[in-house]
Amino acid sequence: MDSFETSRRPSGGTSVALGIFDGMHRAHRAVVSAAVAPGTGLEPWVFTFAMDSIPSGKSNNAFLLSKEMKYRLMRGCGISHVFAPNFSDVKGLSAVEFVDGILVGHLSAKAVCCGYDFRCGKGASCDAAMLSELCGRRGVKLTVVGEQDDAGSPISSTRIREAAASGNMEEAEELAGYPFVMDSEVVGGNQIGRLHGLATINQPIEEGFVCPKYGVYASAVYTGGRFWPSVTNVGVKPTISKDESPTAETHLLGYRGDLYGERPPVFLLHFMRPEQCFPGQSELFAQIAADAHDAEAFSTAWIASSSEAVRKLFLL
Repeated sequence: MDSFETSRRPSGGTSVALGIFDGMHRAHRAVVSAAVAPGTGLEPWVFTFAMDSIPSGKSNNAFLLSKEMKYRLMRGCGISHVFAPNFSDVKGLSAVEFVDGILVGHLSAKAVCCGYDFRCGKGASCDAAMLSELCGRRGVKLTVVGEQDDAGSPISSTRIREAAASGNMEEAEELAGYPFVMDSEVVGGNQIGRLHGLATINQPIEEGFVCPKYGVYASAVYTGGRFWPSVTNVGVKPTISKDESPTAETHLLGYRGDLYGERPPVFLLHFMRPEQCFPGQSELFAQIAADAHDAEAFSTAWIASSSEAVRKLFLL
């Protein structure tokens, strides 16, 4: 999706959504979708920051989505392109410099959309009210999207992180509008599972990304043009490994194939049990087989009822 993210100047007027959009959850998508205005003749863009340049305080320490999945959701909302400079290149600009130099000067913005709590300018000195005034003076229409609530509290990436950290994947899905998903590259494992008829894919939890609660999950994996019911263990595999780096190890039910080097999205649907250490491999794999049996019904039901909406949302 390199052409989707670009530093080129648009060829005409644009409608620009502003934000970090780290989770592209329901509230984020409300802002992004507001920039997609049919009939205006404006090309919908997103202004954000390069993910690896965002200070931890700005992203609240851990990302919920890879760039690939984040951009898939933006495309699904109707966005044409993303302009994502390094945070360090923008942080010193005053609000006036940001509006004149980036929004109007570089992006040819005729309309801008942001959330009610958006801030910009050096030291985050410019809030939505001030941005509205600055845009208005330049003939740019600003749309401020109000608070998006769930269960009486604002939808936020922080709430989703907390839900994932506690293993409450149903709450994470409700807030995000999609199940918690990981899509890091599949790497080689110890291949012990193959000896027990339970081959798995191993995906490291990448540094800087949310790590769900250690344990076993009913899950679904998208690969080969379809979803597969699966069971996923998130953790450090204490029975067979001394590596303390967390990994998502997933057994796809009924799948035969090699996914090394690929990035199949694994959607965590339901927390089943905490990770535990077993006396030996035979006990471990007996439990994995039981977990796979228990996960299959849950995952298969989710695939039948909900997977098509998720596939469309992420343009899979």
